[in-house]
Formats: sequence, structure tokens, C-alpha cells
Amino acid sequence: MRAFCSACFFVYFGVRSYREQVNGGVLSFGKGFQVGLLIAIVSCLCYVLAWMLVSETLMPDFMDKYIAHSLAQMQQSGVAQAEIERHTTEMEQFKEMYKNPFIKFGLTFLEPFPVGFLVALISALALRKSAV
Repeated sequence: MRAFCSACFFVYFGVRSYREQVNGGVLSFGKGFQVGLLIAIVSCLCYVLAWMLVSETLMPDFMDKYIAHSLAQMQQSGVAQAEIERHTTEMEQFKEMYKNPFIKFGLTFLEPFPVGFLVALISALALRKSAV
């Protein structure tokens, strides 16, 4: 969550900085959204690269621990055994799919990107300023 919040600040202050320093205080919605989206994409790529590095070197058993935690929560909450077995099968399939680095990259990118997209949209709306 902290990574998402810092990305939001990067987007907002990046768009504001672009408006004030690069574009002379003038900013259309389209250009503001373009700048904000580019900042969001770059920050998401940094997040993905960091996760790919961490998950491969420091946490190679992440999926096993995640599956075990998920199943333990289901058992504690009293979910039926048939549902737990179905979930176990789905999680094992996801684990196999997650071994593909392209799928892992894409799924990890999609974690923060919707927030970055939304913040870019809001920043472009809030910071637009026409020439006087």
C-alpha cells in the first residue's frame, strides 16, 4: 500500500512540476494526463522490476507460503472441505502459471497500475490550467 501512495505523490507532483517548470504554468487535460500516465507507467515498471528481483532472490518460496496462508485462513473461517480442495487446485494452477516470467511481470504490473491511471486522470483534471 505504501508503494501505491508514493506512486500517487510522484504522479501528482510530477504533473504539477511539468505544468509550472516545463510548460510555463499552462497545462491542458490531455498533456497533463499524458505526463501523469507516463510517470505512472515508469513507477509501475520500477515496482515490477523490484518485485521480480526480490521474489527470485529473497523470496523464492513466496507462492508456497501464500498458498499455505490462504488455505489456513479458509480452514480457520470454517469453509467446507470441498471448497478448500477446489481452492487448493486453483492455487496450484496459479502457482504453475506464475512461474512464467511474462505472466508474473504482467500480473505484478496490474497491481499498482489502475491506481496510477486513476491518479493521472485526477491530477490532469485538477491541475489543468489554460493560458490567460
